[in-house]
Amino acid sequence: MTLATKLAVIFGVASALLFSLQGAIQINRLSNLHKSDIRADLRQLAASLQAAGRSLKQREAVRAFVENLGDTRPQMEVSVIGEPTNVSVLLARQNNAEQKMHFVAGDEQYVLYASLQLADGPMLLRITRDLSIGRSLLRRAITSQVLTTCAVICIFAIVVVSISRWVVRRRIDPLILQARQVSSGRYVANEDRHNDELGHLAKELNSMVAKLQDAKRTIAQEREARTETLERLRHADRLSTMGKLASTLAHEIGTPLNVIGGRASMIEDGDDPQKNARIIAEQADRVARITENLLSFARRRGPQKVETKLLELCGQARLLLAPLATRSDVTIVVAGDDSVVHVDPSKILQVLTNLMTNGIQAMPAGGVLTLEVDAPTYIDSPPEGRVPSGRYVRVSVSDQGMGMTEEQQTRIFEAYFTTKDAQGTGLGLSVCDDIVREHEGWFAVDSTLGNGSRFSFYLRVGEESGEEGA
Repeated sequence: MTLATKLAVIFGVASALLFSLQGAIQINRLSNLHKSDIRADLRQLAASLQAAGRSLKQREAVRAFVENLGDTRPQMEVSVIGEPTNVSVLLARQNNAEQKMHFVAGDEQYVLYASLQLADGPMLLRITRDLSIGRSLLRRAITSQVLTTCAVICIFAIVVVSISRWVVRRRIDPLILQARQVSSGRYVANEDRHNDELGHLAKELNSMVAKLQDAKRTIAQEREARTETLERLRHADRLSTMGKLASTLAHEIGTPLNVIGGRASMIEDGDDPQKNARIIAEQADRVARITENLLSFARRRGPQKVETKLLELCGQARLLLAPLATRSDVTIVVAGDDSVVHVDPSKILQVLTNLMTNGIQAMPAGGVLTLEVDAPTYIDSPPEGRVPSGRYVRVSVSDQGMGMTEEQQTRIFEAYFTTKDAQGTGLGLSVCDDIVREHEGWFAVDSTLGNGSRFSFYLRVGEESGEEGA
């Protein structure tokens, strides 16, 4: 029900009550006035009959006069009562003959008894007035009052609805439109400048819109700053990992450089130039691949999500960390399903290298580091409430290190929390968690103190997941 209709109903009910009360008072007043007029008319007629009786003096003359009177006043009936009655006895006790009248009010008629003192004895007259005509007039007055009330109420309701639609709706519709625009993200102001309740509401809505615009700008700035900060942290983490690999990579590059130098000397001496040139080219390609892998890992660039084979990505991570693993007497094993997911390979590679570096450092006495890619499975209720049900692939990195306590596992993804004392920054796993969350995935950790750890992360398969950048 609209506001205009509600106002019309309220004013209509109030008007009906008011007019009904006024009509009842008016009708009651008319009824009392009508009854008073009848009583006065009866008394006036009785007084005239008493005066006529004193003039006529004889009963027969009065009887004849009364019979002729009925033709001139059809609404009244005048009759002579011959036998003594209680009324005649009552009237006989009254001393003033002109006041010897007795009035009886009934529902259907009014009756007035009058006593006449004649020369040949007293006479009692009964004057009757029928009330049916008065009731008919009263009913017509009531009907007229009801019809008038209904007509006034209808006219009043039409006027209220029209005014409400013209005034109220004209003011409220822009407020409704403004609210809908705000809910859809369009922050527009209302031009209502009236100094009334609706004008005050429009001002408050405009104030709310201004605050929402400020909040939206603030959120956008904070999101941009957070994205920039996270990207810097990820880049710093990549540089940190690259620093750890620098010494071993220098050794890896030094070997082919020595080969290149020796073969160049042999060419200079004229020893099989064609064969030595081919070996130099092979070693140069090897140096170029090592350098490109290192630069590609350290390079800061925007998100580039593509269809990526996870098993090949694990192979690249193994190649990148092979010198560090060899130096620590760690064997890297890659196995599993060749699943394809839509991800940013450089970021997922960063996750893998972080997890693998942690695993290698957790085994100072050497051991086996296993990278395993499981076949996609449908997960109906992922542990993270923010991600939908669907097909996910699990990538696991398992080591044979010392493992972690339950307390360490609950805090392992907190920024700046580390189990490596001075050797760690506490940012590696925090950055990894952010990257996996961007891809609508999540982490799972299974670790027992003294029995190694397994870090698993889940990535969605078959759909482009996550936002294109953070």
